[in-house]
Amino acid sequence: MFFILLLAFGCQRTTVNGQQSSFTVGETSIYETAKNHKRIADSLFFSGDYIGACENYFKSIELCSEDLKNKELNKKYNSMISSSCFTLGYIYLDNSFASNAVDILRKSYEHSVSDSISAHILKLTGMAYMAIDNDSAFHYFDKCMETDPSNYFNQIDINKCVAMMLFYDEGEKDSAYAIMRKTFDIIEHDNVRESYYTIYGEMLYEDKQYDSAIYYLEKAIGSSEYFLNLSSAEILANIYDSIGNEEKRIYYNDIASQLAYERVDTEFDRLKIQDMYNVHKTKMHEMQKAKVRKNVIMIVTPCLIIIAVVIFFVVRRNRKIVGELSDTINDIRFRYSLVEGRIRSKNMELQKLSEQIKAKEEEIVGLKSKLEKGNSGLSNLKAYYQSEVCSKILDEIDELSGRGIDTSDLHPLSQEEFGLLLQSANIHLGGFIEDISVRLSKYKKEDLYYLCLVIVNLNDKQIASLFGVAYSTIRSRRNNICAKLGINSSNLNNFLTEII
Repeated sequence: MFFILLLAFGCQRTTVNGQQSSFTVGETSIYETAKNHKRIADSLFFSGDYIGACENYFKSIELCSEDLKNKELNKKYNSMISSSCFTLGYIYLDNSFASNAVDILRKSYEHSVSDSISAHILKLTGMAYMAIDNDSAFHYFDKCMETDPSNYFNQIDINKCVAMMLFYDEGEKDSAYAIMRKTFDIIEHDNVRESYYTIYGEMLYEDKQYDSAIYYLEKAIGSSEYFLNLSSAEILANIYDSIGNEEKRIYYNDIASQLAYERVDTEFDRLKIQDMYNVHKTKMHEMQKAKVRKNVIMIVTPCLIIIAVVIFFVVRRNRKIVGELSDTINDIRFRYSLVEGRIRSKNMELQKLSEQIKAKEEEIVGLKSKLEKGNSGLSNLKAYYQSEVCSKILDEIDELSGRGIDTSDLHPLSQEEFGLLLQSANIHLGGFIEDISVRLSKYKKEDLYYLCLVIVNLNDKQIASLFGVAYSTIRSRRNNICAKLGINSSNLNNFLTEII
């Protein structure tokens, strides 16, 4: 499915013209060599030779990384590494190596030289995370739009991805349909529109709305994009098989088979690019180890020389002293050193015991303070739970639970009730509202309402019902709040408990 997701993204890529050229490292500078590898890789990528493209992209990255110490070329090297990793991420994602794509795209983002490029990288990273973790995917999509909010292609790509996650993973089909239909109106490119038709048709097929699915898939099957035609033909064949239209099933099966047959000669060995990634990773690791060894040698060598010189003069001086001093003086010094060592040892033992006693006293004071604070916090929290709005919510949950009804189907709160909820938190939870307001930059009142409900141990579905909005909206609010607080969304409840 990733090849369909990436179609709108493909409209943003610029084509690379030029001939391949042969060269050796000895004939030109490292920068020019890396640049030539990059140029060849771009040409091979657009001609469909992904193996050759990957090989040259990795060589370009390795050469750039090796010469990053050249400050005059640092910006150009960073741009080349970012661009090469970006296209490699595209290739590995298109071939279902999502984890590899994420690793490569992170490196692309580290070396990015502009906000617009960073936004594309963040979007592609979000697409890769769709196969790994939806929360991370939403996070990267949000970062993409924050980085470059006016980019038309980013918006329609992200809309499509969000709709797919809502439909297939979250089960929010109506929201997914609404996003798809709304985006139809802003699409300008035919192949992007056809990719939307294919995904929309597949959703309708999964939802057993066969007539509507046929309508959109037959509009997409005339696309100039190979994978759109193949996917649309396969789904149409399945639909006509389900409704018992044998003639149409055979017709679209033949189309899909013909397209698949045409693809056989151009398919490349996916395991080979996986091996190439592993080899590249090993090379970069060895390169880093070599740099560390070199730096260590540069630091340690002068130190060793200084130590050797010091030892030489110390030994020479001691020999002279030993030769001049008598056995009696040496014996006295030896006895004195023994006594002094014992005294020093006893002093150190006393100092350690004193430090241990002090540490224990501080620990006891801290435990007492925590105990007093904990007792006070529990009392305040109980009073907050017994406030008017909290009692109403908890009573409604108990009622729904007793009747065997889903406790997430709560009545929405009015603005007056939200105000009372915030007022109760101000009264019973001390400086909580003031504290959290300082921590949140550019917060909204709805953010404070949300946190007040989280303290009551409500889940996001219940909170969505009380706000009267979609679950995805509440999840997005939670992620934004946690991002502002600098914490993981799964640790929000513990974070609030510690503040209270």
